[in-house]
Amino acid sequence: MAALLTVVNPGALHPLAVETRDAIHCCSIQNKSVSLFWIKAHAGLEGNERADSLAKEAALKSKRKPDYDMYPVSFVKRFIRMDTLDEWNRRYSTGHTASTTKLFFPSAVEAYRTVRKLSITKELTQALTGHGGFSEYLTRFKCKENPACACDPGVSETVPHLLVECPIYESVTPAPRLQDFLVEATPRSWEPQDSNPKPVKRNSTIPRIHKKNVAIIKEVCEKFKEGTINFELNKMADVWQTAYYKLPEKVQCFKIHIKKLTDKEKKENAMRYGNFSGAINWNKCNLEIKAATEIHRRHFLQGDSENEGVLDNIIIVEESYTGAQKIQEESADQWLVAHNMLLMRDCETGGVVVFSKVPHLSKQAEIEDALKDFSEEYMNGKMACDDEEISNRSFDSDDDVEL
Repeated sequence: MAALLTVVNPGALHPLAVETRDAIHCCSIQNKSVSLFWIKAHAGLEGNERADSLAKEAALKSKRKPDYDMYPVSFVKRFIRMDTLDEWNRRYSTGHTASTTKLFFPSAVEAYRTVRKLSITKELTQALTGHGGFSEYLTRFKCKENPACACDPGVSETVPHLLVECPIYESVTPAPRLQDFLVEATPRSWEPQDSNPKPVKRNSTIPRIHKKNVAIIKEVCEKFKEGTINFELNKMADVWQTAYYKLPEKVQCFKIHIKKLTDKEKKENAMRYGNFSGAINWNKCNLEIKAATEIHRRHFLQGDSENEGVLDNIIIVEESYTGAQKIQEESADQWLVAHNMLLMRDCETGGVVVFSKVPHLSKQAEIEDALKDFSEEYMNGKMACDDEEISNRSFDSDDDVEL
């Protein structure tokens, strides 16, 4: 679909797009009609399957030079930038300095993305770096004779100690403590003590660590289910239409096309985007939510059947001019396929959306049964599409998608 949009866009100057438009123009001069269509891949269409077979055969057996082996400048810039970021992160991770900062930010890239959004103060700088009025730090520079904390002569006064262990500040500091937002702290004795962690609110300045820790993600969604959800990931790959929602804002009538990624596509994505300093595991990005016009935004679902239906939203946004890429923050969702419907729960807000499989239109009684399987005792939401709205929309899987 992206290729078709590029071809019909007169402002697109890609050599292949220009050549294709010239060829179509020549045909029109000769009174020949040319029509371009998008068709669903791997749907058993004879012509499309034949084209796939010939393309694979040529790729495997042909020894000729490719007809087109050029690549855009944006690709080169992106490659250089990703290589630079990887080298920066390698030096940061393997270096012997910034030990306190690494407790908060194990990745230099993630640290940059987070810190640039914060309102930097002198207190925050001292806490994140360990360079401040702490006895352990002052002793290193001969500004104090003893590194001990006032609470215990045998314990050094460091940032982790003051935020996590020191009894002097435990009762007078209502702000989030260090264990609330450490990603991978060392030593492991600094694990969170709260067995029911609260999800971080949107636009919070605290790092979104539930995107990194599958165990925490499962606990956040665990409270919404009574038994083990029989989750089958492969059944999600289809075209779905909104049928019901339980959210504070109104949900328009729309469709989503969820595509199952092949191993080849996963490798191609890994080569194209990288892993964003370990934030993405492409082997577990099994699904992609497709949108027709969002050519600079790709939405993947990361996780497998062992995560009780909880999948990370991996949204990669690419700037059209610079080619720079970034991950858009989004909370995890819990999914279930039941009664010919797809159910989704936001692990951050608890909001629920139910999709029916196109072209089937789910009835209220069917939705109610599916919600019970999703541990929703009451159907206290709203139907997403009335009959008139549905009749005015064609079931084209290329509608824009925004979850």
